Amino acid sequence: MRKFTLLYILLILSALSLYPNQFEITASVDAVKLGLDDTLIYTIKIKGNNNPVKPNISIIKDFKTVQTQRGSEFSIINGVTSYYTNFTFYLSPKKTGILKIEPISYSYKGKVYTTRGFDIEVVKGSIKPANGNRRMGNRGLRSFFDNSLNDPFDNMLIRRRAPQRQTIDVFLKTDISKKIIKKGEQIIYTIYLYTLNRITNVSLITEQSFPGFFQEWKPLSNQIEGFKKEYDGKIYQVYEIRKVALFPTKIGTLTIPALKFAINVYDPYSFAFSNSRKIFRTTNEIKINSMKIKGQAGLPVGSYTIKLSVPKRQIDINDILTVKLKITGVGNIKTLPVPSFEPNPDFKIFEPVIKRETHFTKRGMEGIISSDITLNFKRKGTITLPALKLKIFDSIKNKIVILQTVPVNIKVSGIKEKSNGSIPVQHTIAQTQFDISYIREGVLKKKSINYYNLQWFYILLILPFIINIIIFLKRFVLDSYLNNSVSLKNKRFFNKIQKNLLAVKNYGDIHSIIEEYFEEKSNVGFSDLTNETIENYLTKMKICDSDIKLVLRIKTESESAKFSPLKKDSMKLGSDIKNLLKILKKIEGKG
Repeated sequence: MRKFTLLYILLILSALSLYPNQFEITASVDAVKLGLDDTLIYTIKIKGNNNPVKPNISIIKDFKTVQTQRGSEFSIINGVTSYYTNFTFYLSPKKTGILKIEPISYSYKGKVYTTRGFDIEVVKGSIKPANGNRRMGNRGLRSFFDNSLNDPFDNMLIRRRAPQRQTIDVFLKTDISKKIIKKGEQIIYTIYLYTLNRITNVSLITEQSFPGFFQEWKPLSNQIEGFKKEYDGKIYQVYEIRKVALFPTKIGTLTIPALKFAINVYDPYSFAFSNSRKIFRTTNEIKINSMKIKGQAGLPVGSYTIKLSVPKRQIDINDILTVKLKITGVGNIKTLPVPSFEPNPDFKIFEPVIKRETHFTKRGMEGIISSDITLNFKRKGTITLPALKLKIFDSIKNKIVILQTVPVNIKVSGIKEKSNGSIPVQHTIAQTQFDISYIREGVLKKKSINYYNLQWFYILLILPFIINIIIFLKRFVLDSYLNNSVSLKNKRFFNKIQKNLLAVKNYGDIHSIIEEYFEEKSNVGFSDLTNETIENYLTKMKICDSDIKLVLRIKTESESAKFSPLKKDSMKLGSDIKNLLKILKKIEGKG
């Protein structure tokens, strides 16, 4: 009874336990004082979640979101590297004064984390330089809403002497192990960063996906050791910033696409809040020729060894024998087929337990496959375990080879025991994810009270599993469906646009809501969104010409109203918003 009670307690604890994961979320801004015409860069960094959802910043009322970006990055500080997911929000202030950036709440695995808040001082005009440069003589882009009016402080800035900025000497070089390969053969693609400057941050801003390849990226290390190398007469500090093992899945000419990186270079003379300049560097495309293996399409490619370990050669017929198959080598360990014994009249074969481990070495991605194969013999005498075979294309020998184990003879003795009544002598084999436990027991002694024979005992026993299933379905099925449903996302987005339009008090605030709507619908970036792209999208959605002209008129007049003293009366404002909503509803109905 004690064993069953202990088992029940452990099951309850397993159902209610939470698995801790290191998780961090931080927020930062690039300035604590800016002009009404400037843009604030608000960044939320998340660590400890491989695929985080975008934080909800709708609680921030004093700013409107102009643009958002997502990217992964690692920071190199004194040789120590930290990996994050970055969500960057470009915010435009709505008024002057002390504005609030409220703390953002973020839920992860049942816990709620909160970022810090910020007080931002906003004054009239523009005081924040574009791209870290003050306007000295030639006027740069002041903000997204620069009306190109004369600034009374321009003459003062012209008389100031600009500090000498450092020369940037940073570039990327790539290395590919082979360009002519067999389908399925491993190649290693490495990206190196060469620099004469101090680097504070590197972020990959393009999608790390290579069509036509199975890919396995080398994990980013907590510490990156750079090395010095001479190039073009200069001594550069070199860092390996990305490495990936690629396995072509198609035949023909395949392309490794260009990857774009954002690199922060330390600059003590920069006007930026972080004393750094952001630059961008892009790798070149690389062409790979993938060929098929003559006469043997679909063979695994690599260099492997195979070995079968048998713990004992003599065994009682009532015992269980577990043999271990081990495959090691260089290649695509994650998709390599694992051989097993064919059905045999002399022994029963249970489902093997397979573990795959991979790691990067100088030769590329290597790994080990361990397969525990459990056998139960049906007769006594000498029984032969046949050789296990694996047919591959050896990339080192450049030919097809068959790897095989050595046949093993097992001497089986004894008399097969039979079960007596309701309690078997040989219990069922219980298999877990990684371990196999075998239980052999004789007849159980009769006890005064057998709780395990009572119905309520089994109900309590399976209750933790039911709780686990409900939690799993809710977390990974229902929540995933709600988060990924396109129709629900579109409905939420339109409700947000409609709510924002109905809340507009000033005519100059309409155009930003229109831009947000069409940026989402037409799938173009903020900088590429023009009246022409909006008109093309409306034409594509078969909206009549009069409605198209109405949308463009409202957007244009709203943009002009931001810098014009002329104000629309409330009746005209309400009428335009009402007509605009009718057109947007037409678009939603056709979408």
